[in-house]
Amino acid sequence: MGKSKGKKKKNGAAPEPTAQNRRHAGLLKDPWVYVIFALALALRLAYLHYFAKTPFFNAPLIDAEMYDTRAWNMVGGALPEKIFYQAPLYSVFLAIIYFLFGHNFAAARITQAVLGSVNCVLVYVLAKEIIGAGTGPASQHTRNGDSTANSNDSPPFTHVPV
Repeated sequence: MGKSKGKKKKNGAAPEPTAQNRRHAGLLKDPWVYVIFALALALRLAYLHYFAKTPFFNAPLIDAEMYDTRAWNMVGGALPEKIFYQAPLYSVFLAIIYFLFGHNFAAARITQAVLGSVNCVLVYVLAKEIIGAGTGPASQHTRNGDSTANSNDSPPFTHVPV
């Protein structure tokens, strides 16, 4: 059987957390995680608020139309004919959203805004781990202010932001 990563206490209590577990638990105490997530989400939701007033909000074009059609067909039980055409898992991702919320573009866009905001937190955590504690907020300043990064998160039917 596998060894426990922490040292077991004499009284039979749970093992002590390892250094890695303590570091991950410390992320939840890091106020920058919440600030970065809130700022990133606020920017994305503000963009969606203004984008919703355009005629393009409910009119998927080109690739977006293909993703939308494939996802909605999956909700109806039809599997796509070309499994490996474009990004196949993105259609599945959209189908799950459509299954939960109906054929609702706003739900897909908001879900992507949340995922994009989580992505910003992950960039912060990665920068903090690799470069050091002071560089994380600086990396988010550039990520949140990058118009291409924000625009990739907002229109659904494109790949999930990386």
